[in-house]
Amino acid sequence: MEALILAAGRGSRLGELGGGLPKTLLRIGDRPIIAHQLSLLHEMGIRKATVVVGFQAEQAVRAITEVTPTGMHVQFVINPFYTVTNTLGSFWLGLSSVSEDLVYMNGDTVFDRPVLRRLLDAPADVAMAIDDHPCGDEEMKVIIRDAAVVRVSKEVDPSDAQGEFIGVAAFKREAIETFARAALKAFNEWGPMSYTEAAFEVMAADGYRLTPVDITGLYWQEIDFEADLERARVQFPHSEIGRACRPG
Repeated sequence: MEALILAAGRGSRLGELGGGLPKTLLRIGDRPIIAHQLSLLHEMGIRKATVVVGFQAEQAVRAITEVTPTGMHVQFVINPFYTVTNTLGSFWLGLSSVSEDLVYMNGDTVFDRPVLRRLLDAPADVAMAIDDHPCGDEEMKVIIRDAAVVRVSKEVDPSDAQGEFIGVAAFKREAIETFARAALKAFNEWGPMSYTEAAFEVMAADGYRLTPVDITGLYWQEIDFEADLERARVQFPHSEIGRACRPG
C-alpha cells in the first residue's frame, strides 16, 4: 500500500496564524501536520508516499524531506496550477504516480491512529472516513443509503446530511482506475476548481459502492480557518498521537 497526500494549498483563510506557510507545514504540537501524517503511515507499514505540493513548493519539499521517517520513500509532484485548481487537480496529478492500494488524505488534516486503522481494516474497494455530527454549509457532507455513500458535497443540505467526510479514504488497487476516470469526468464537467469529492460523486452516481467507515468520536481536525488551528492545538495534547509525542 502507498499514500497520496494533497499538500498544494496556501491556507489564505488562516490569516496571520498561517504565517505564510503551506498549510501542511503548520505546527500541531511540536511538529508540522504532515510529519504526523507520515509518522502514522510509517507505523502502519506504509513505506511509500506521493506528496503533491504547490504553494512555496521548494520550501515544502525541503521541510517534508526533513521530517520523513527513516526507511520511508517520499516522492513529490508539483502542481504548478495550484492557484487555479482545487484538490481534484492535485489528486489527478498525483494519481499518475500510484500503482498499489492507496490511502489518500488532504495535507491539512491531523488525525489519530484509529482513524487510519479503521480505514485500512475496512473490507471495501473504496472506504471513506465519516464523522457523524451536525454539519453546516462548509463541511463536505454525506448522504448514506443502504450502507453506501451516495452523495458527498458541500452542496448537500445540512438537514439531509448524515455526517462529514473528513478527506481521508482508502482505495483498493482495482478501484483506482475507476476513480481516475471519474476524476477526469468531474474535471471536464465542473471545471478545475472542483474538489476531489466531485469524483466520488461521479462514482456514486454511476453505481459504484463507496463504503462509509464510522470514525465518530475519534480525534481529527481539518485546518481551514483560524478557529480550526486553535482548536487543533488545544485538543491535540489529549489525543492518542499527542500523548505519544510527549517526551518520556
